[in-house]
Amino acid sequence: MNTDATNVNGPLTVRCLEHLATAEVDTADLIALIRASEHLVASYGDRYVTRPALLEADRVRGLQSDLSRLFALLASLPQRLFGGDLRAIGHAAGMIPYQIDAVERTAQDVPTCLGRADLYGEADGFRLLEFNIVSAVGGLENAELNRVLLRHPALAAFVAETGLQYVDTLARIADVIKAECERTNAGSVPVVAIVDTPSNFAPFAERFKFMADIWSGMGLDGIACSLDRFDVRSGRLFAEGRYIDVVYRYFLMEDLLDPDSQAMIEPVLRAAEKGNVALLSRMDAELYGSKAMMALLSDDANRSVFTADEAELIDRILPWTRMLRAGPVTADGGPVDLMDYAQASQSALVLKPTLLHGGIGVVPGWTASPEQWREYLLACSGGPYVLQRRVRPVTESFPVAGRPGAVEPLALNWGVFMIGDEYAGTLIRGAADPDVGVLSRATGARVGCCFHKPGSEPI
Repeated sequence: MNTDATNVNGPLTVRCLEHLATAEVDTADLIALIRASEHLVASYGDRYVTRPALLEADRVRGLQSDLSRLFALLASLPQRLFGGDLRAIGHAAGMIPYQIDAVERTAQDVPTCLGRADLYGEADGFRLLEFNIVSAVGGLENAELNRVLLRHPALAAFVAETGLQYVDTLARIADVIKAECERTNAGSVPVVAIVDTPSNFAPFAERFKFMADIWSGMGLDGIACSLDRFDVRSGRLFAEGRYIDVVYRYFLMEDLLDPDSQAMIEPVLRAAEKGNVALLSRMDAELYGSKAMMALLSDDANRSVFTADEAELIDRILPWTRMLRAGPVTADGGPVDLMDYAQASQSALVLKPTLLHGGIGVVPGWTASPEQWREYLLACSGGPYVLQRRVRPVTESFPVAGRPGAVEPLALNWGVFMIGDEYAGTLIRGAADPDVGVLSRATGARVGCCFHKPGSEPI
C-alpha cells in the first residue's frame, strides 16, 4: 500500500469534518442508515464511505464545462478525422462489422450525451480515466444515498447550514426519456422498459425494478425485464402485455459478440431503426465512449484538427493515451517506439481494452511482473487496446466508523454523471490504497454520494 499520496481536503470537506467531530457523530450510524435500505444494498452492496463527497461551486462549474466540451469533441471525431464515415471510425475503435451495423442503424445526427465520466483528482485538477457514454452505467440511484443520509440530524444540519444540494440523476434521465418519446407516438404516460440480456439481468433484477419504480413516480410507466420477455407484433415491442415506447438498454456493444444475445437484440434494433421504439441510449453512444476515441483525441498526430483552446482542454483533463500499435509515437515530449516505451515505462502505464466495461481486461502495469507485462503487450498489440498514462490520485480525509474524531485517507474515483450539457450528480468510490489499480466495488472500494455548493447560475 502506498501511504505517500498527497492528502487534499477542500474547504467544504474541512468544515464537514469539523462539524461531525464537534457533534461527536459516530459515522457508523450514517452507514447503518444506508444498510437499512434494501434498495441501496441491492444496488451497491454493503461497503460505504463515512461521509458524502463535497464539491465547491467552482469545481462543479469546471467539471460541467470541461466534460460537455469534451463530449462535443468526441462527437465531432467522425467528421474531423474520417469524413463522417461511421464504419471507418467504428473499425478504428475495434468493432466487428455487426457492431458497426448496429451503430449505423440507430445513429442520429446529434448524439445524446448520457453517461458517467470516471475521474481521479490529481494535485492540479481532475484527470479523466474514461467517459462511459451509455445508458448502461452503474450508480444512477445515487440520489437515494443523498436522501437517506439526510435522515441523520447532524449531517442534515450541516447541509442546511452550508446551503448544499444534490442532483437526482434518475429524474434528469426521466426528462431525457420524455424528450425521446416526442420522436415516437408515445402515450401520455410512456412505457419504459429497462432491459438487459437474461444472464446479465438476473443478478441486477432488484436494482432494475427499483429504478422502474422510481420512474413510475415521475410520469413514466417503468418496467424491468430481460430481452427474452419481449414479444414482437407487427414490428412493435411488447412486454407484460404493454406496448413499449422506450427501451432503456443495459445490454452493451460487447453483447453483440454473443450469437444468442445478438438474436435477442436484433428485434430491438429493427424496431428502433423503423422508429417503432425509442432506444436510449442508441448504439452509437458506445462508439463515442470508446477508449479508442480518447486515444484519437490524445494522439499528437491528430493535433492539427483541434483549435488551441480544444488542445488545451485535451492536454489538461486527458492523460496521455495511445492505441497499442507497434511503431513510432510521441511520449514525454519526443518520438519513441511505442512497444519499447511501454516496456520501459511499465509502472507508469495502464493497458485497457477499448470497448469492455467495469474494469474487465484492464491491466495496471505496476501490478504485473515484467514478464507478464511483456506478454500482455505482445498479445494485445494491434488489437482493440489502448495504453494510458497512470493517474496518481490524491486522497481525502474520511471519518473512521466506530471511532469518533479519527480520520483516514481514501483515494476517490469520481463518477460524474453528465446529461446533455449539464452536471447530473456524482457517485464516488473510495479505497484506502491509491495503488489498488482499478478502483471499483469489485476491488473492495466503498461507495458514497456527493453534495455540491450551487453557483450563481442553476446547475
